Amino acid sequence: MEDEDSLGYFQALGQMSMVECPACGESTSGYSEFCEACGESLGQDPDVALDLVAGAEAQKRAMFRKVAMGESTNLLKLKGARDGLLAGTLKTDDYLAIIDEVLQFVSSAVDLYESDYMKHQLTQMPPDAVKIYHEMFGAAREMRAGLQRMASYGEKRDMAEVEGGLRDVEGGLWRVDAAQDVAAQKGEEAAAAAGE
Repeated sequence: MEDEDSLGYFQALGQMSMVECPACGESTSGYSEFCEACGESLGQDPDVALDLVAGAEAQKRAMFRKVAMGESTNLLKLKGARDGLLAGTLKTDDYLAIIDEVLQFVSSAVDLYESDYMKHQLTQMPPDAVKIYHEMFGAAREMRAGLQRMASYGEKRDMAEVEGGLRDVEGGLWRVDAAQDVAAQKGEEAAAAAGE
């Protein structure tokens, strides 16, 4: 029964990473660059390292092209924004717009983790899945706090807060990356056990 619960949990997380194809309207993996139903481009740049609700099935499909931490689109955006401030080539408003874009993404993930849906799922999760959930949730909160520190530059003009916030975000990303690896492994184990 626990293997079925594990598989169900990881499938539910995988379903949450689905997106609607703008061309045909079918549901397809958020990790795909192209719609699995019609083949049209989804017009998005998948960033596995920042997708906080990636399920094991999506991870398995995407593992061969998992984004290395140093190539994470959002992390590169944040570092570029910080560098632009330091070099004086980026206006404060433009910097804040970049930070806000990533902050909104991370905040929506935190909201999902705090949702009634996830609270209900927690009551049905096996211990391994609960542990992964808490690690991912903690990482998302760490990233959100780091982004809020980075955003405080708008009022404080304190580069130390920008640097510290960026370190917090990067630390959270490393935690997410490690938790995703564990989730993918657990999902594969649960799927293999269910297939026996």
